[in-house]
Amino acid sequence: MNTTKFASVLAISAFSTFWSCSKDRISNSSTTPINNCRIATAIRTSGSSSVTYTFGYDDSGRVSRVAYNGSDAYTKHFTYNNKMIYVYTDAGVNSSTDTITLNSRGFIGTIKETVPNSVYNSVYTYDANGVLVSSSTQQNSYPPISVNYTFSNGDLIYSSGSDGSKDTVSYYSDKPAVIGDLNQFYQFSYYGAYYYKNIHLQKTLDSDPFHFVYSYLFDAKGNITSVISNYGASTDTLSFTYTCP
Repeated sequence: MNTTKFASVLAISAFSTFWSCSKDRISNSSTTPINNCRIATAIRTSGSSSVTYTFGYDDSGRVSRVAYNGSDAYTKHFTYNNKMIYVYTDAGVNSSTDTITLNSRGFIGTIKETVPNSVYNSVYTYDANGVLVSSSTQQNSYPPISVNYTFSNGDLIYSSGSDGSKDTVSYYSDKPAVIGDLNQFYQFSYYGAYYYKNIHLQKTLDSDPFHFVYSYLFDAKGNITSVISNYGASTDTLSFTYTCP
């Protein structure tokens, strides 16, 4: 897995349509959530099939467990020690271990991912203001792959990789990035931490040859209940449930 690829690209693997009749899911404009809610489940639906991520938390509110029930099912277990995060992914013969180091601002500085037959070492570099500038991932002794990042108005708008990959993103200026934001969700569910956070919610993603358009539904608390992804003739959805104090 190439951990330098920015997290929204992880989201393009499969979403699908899931519309709820709940009266809570009637808004298409977000407000800042008033409660300190946590994601309980995330259901990714594609056509007639769906998979679920189920989250557990420790007494400090940090994610402690993520169980995924897809065909390549796994359970992630998170432990914490100061600025270190250890993630053991129980996936049978594909089990892996991540060792994550946070920087002084609490963002990911390095990741060492040990999988069967390979070790990936990733380094994230930030400017003096704490904004992500670049990342580099090396598999074993192969040449590293680097990615450069460009931000505007607090949002990641462009990334380009030494492997030729290029991604361009636009955002809703009137929709702040609240809990359930795709980029934060995938970073959080993989690592229990972040290497960047956007200010606004993602509107489009161009990752050649794909073009994605995203829309959102919100509950009365301002939390995202559904992220609807349109690409070509397909419409997929990632839907969330929450536990709130």
